Amino acid sequence: MQLNPVQALAPASWWESTAVQLTLLFGMILALGGYGFTGMVKSWRLPDRLPARVLLCATVIGIVGTVVQLGYILTTRATYFGRTALQLIALGAVVALGFVLARARHMLVGTSVGGRARWALLVCGGAGFVLWALYRGLLLP
Repeated sequence: MQLNPVQALAPASWWESTAVQLTLLFGMILALGGYGFTGMVKSWRLPDRLPARVLLCATVIGIVGTVVQLGYILTTRATYFGRTALQLIALGAVVALGFVLARARHMLVGTSVGGRARWALLVCGGAGFVLWALYRGLLLP
């Protein structure tokens, strides 16, 4: 005899589908990878690179950390996994994205078309990471 009644799960929203989540993941990887690889062209480099580097490092660590966390939970059937470090990294990425956006005028003055494309790749990858972190609960208390 079961003491608690069983209820059917609510259907998943469109943004929770596997296709959308994988598209977001690979879109972030392509955007951030494109930003990193185009840095080899010296004339495309941004003048104020520190916020961009912090954003790139934090998003890469955040993506890898989240995938490792999910893999650990799935393989060990763990019910708890400390995520404080991932939350701090995600917060750092959001702050760095804010600096990149706030200093856009300074970063893009006198920059070539390639530099503007690199900046757009960085912002798209960072915005994708913010969506990823929100969905995965990294930006929630």
